[in-house]
Order: sequence, then C-alpha cells, then structure tokens
Amino acid sequence: MTKKSSFLKRNLKTLLGVLISIIALYLFIDAVEYDGLVNEIKNFEILYILYGLISLCLGYVMRIYRWSFILSKVDQSVSFRRCVAPFMGSIALNNTLPLRAGDILRVLVFPKAINISKTQSFGSILIERFFDIAILILFIVLFLPFAFNDLIVLFNLDSSFTFFISLLTSIVVLVISISLKTKIANLLRDHLNRFLEQNFYMFSLHKILVVLFATVFIWIAEAGLFYAILKGLSIDLSFIFSLFIMAIVTMGTLIPSSPGYIGTFHFIAYTGLFFTVEDSSIAGSFAIITHSTLWLSTTLVGLILIFLNLKLFEGFKSSWINNND
Repeated sequence: MTKKSSFLKRNLKTLLGVLISIIALYLFIDAVEYDGLVNEIKNFEILYILYGLISLCLGYVMRIYRWSFILSKVDQSVSFRRCVAPFMGSIALNNTLPLRAGDILRVLVFPKAINISKTQSFGSILIERFFDIAILILFIVLFLPFAFNDLIVLFNLDSSFTFFISLLTSIVVLVISISLKTKIANLLRDHLNRFLEQNFYMFSLHKILVVLFATVFIWIAEAGLFYAILKGLSIDLSFIFSLFIMAIVTMGTLIPSSPGYIGTFHFIAYTGLFFTVEDSSIAGSFAIITHSTLWLSTTLVGLILIFLNLKLFEGFKSSWINNND
C-alpha cells in the first residue's frame, strides 16, 4: 500500500466530512440573499440571545449532572464539580477538532483526572447518545403533526400533504435510528463482556428513569435557545416548532462534517425554516445566529475550563503508551 492510499484510508471520514461541509456551505451561501441577511441580523433583538443562553446554560448544567449521575456508583460517587471541566472541554474539542476528538479524549484521557475507568467513560457516553437520539426521534415523531400546523396556517395546505410529509420524515428518522443501532452494536461486540461487567450498575431502573427525565429536560432547554432566536427575528412560531426544528438540526449533525458542523448545521437549519417562512434572509440569519451562539458559547467555556484544568491531560501519556504497546 502506497503512502498516499494509506493516508486516504486513515483520513477518509475526515475528508468526506470536509467535502460534505463545503458542499452544504456552498448551497447555503448560494441560497441566501446577502443584503437581506445583513439587514435581518442588524435588526435582530439582541436581548433574546441572553434568554437563549440562559436556557442553553440550564441544559448544559443538566448534561453535566446526567454524566456524573451515570458514572456514580453506590460506593463511588462522581461529583458534579469534577465532571464540569472534562465535559465542557470535550464539547469545545468536538467543536474545533476533527473525528469528535473531544469524545475520544473523554474516553481515553480525561477518566484519570476524575478517577474512573475508560470503560466507564465509554459506557456513559453510549448511554448519553442512546437517550439523546431516542428523545430527539420521539420529539420529531410526536411533534411533527403539530409543527406542520404552522405550515397549514401559513400556506393553507391540505391534510393529505401534511400527512405525506410527516410520514416521509418519520421513515427517514427510522432509517437513521436503525443505522445508529447497528453501529453501536458493532462497537460493543468485541468488548461486550468487559463492558457489561464494569457498567452493569448503569442500567438500574432508577438510573434509567433519572437519565430519561434529565434528557427530556436537556433538549427542551436547548430548544429554548432556538425559540428565543426565532422570537428575536420576530418569527411567530410555536415552541413546539422550536422543538421540532431543533431535533431535525441536531439529528442532521450526525452527518459527517467538518468540526463544529459548519455548513451542515447552516444548510439544515436554513432549509427547515425556509419551507415555513419562505424568506431566505430570515432563514439564513436564523441559521447563522443559532450556530454562532451555540458554537461560540460552548467552545469558549470549554476552552477556558481546559486551560484552567490542564491536569485533565495527565492521562494522555499513559493512554499513548497503552495504545502503542
């Protein structure tokens, strides 16, 4: 195998993600009317960013609590405080580095700093992802008819068209969920016994119920940011619609893309809103403001916490040695 083909094989997913991001960003830029976009952003009521950030902050507080709760055993409590820096640091690194490097570090490097095993950390992330995806799919399927009520009012669409769009979207979501389930099963197959042995305590009924309700709260809080930005743009749509478009955009971030979901986030958010408001300037400004608020707030907080807690990387050396033995 030549060096060139070896490089392409190792970096195929990264290169594919960058290509998809470039295409999505081109389509987004091509669709948006520049003058109208600038005008919408200038007229945006900035106070709504504060409301959105408060809601987002509540969601991330619950995310960190959920992670600490999943990790905690009866005889080994993992405090909320110890989880703040590694969790937010991993989010910042996911936003800025390829291959979801933050999640990789949360599994291989950060566990040493909070005195847990790598298998525990890996198991907790799988549980987080499972519940996140399940709740987002639930939001899409349950709220799709209510979200399309906004379309019916705006465009006087008949119920058969709404039913067709709802059914088509539900089928797409189902296909994605089956694909993700298969991928997770493949990840666990080779290490299933060890995984279950160390993480069985995570599957108690009490933990499952707490994590379920925490996950619902997390995504309602994140939808609060989307709703605040819609209000800041003077778009009169329901909170149910905010839940729906937040779920669609978030599921869309599962598509391979560049770090921070540049391009893919913008195109999906733009498309989701454009078909409702039929205004490229409003839809484009919504996509830009939402992505910028999410990316900047989580990245800045995460990077600051990393620099204040460089001991998080104490596990890097041992992880490197173990992976090269």
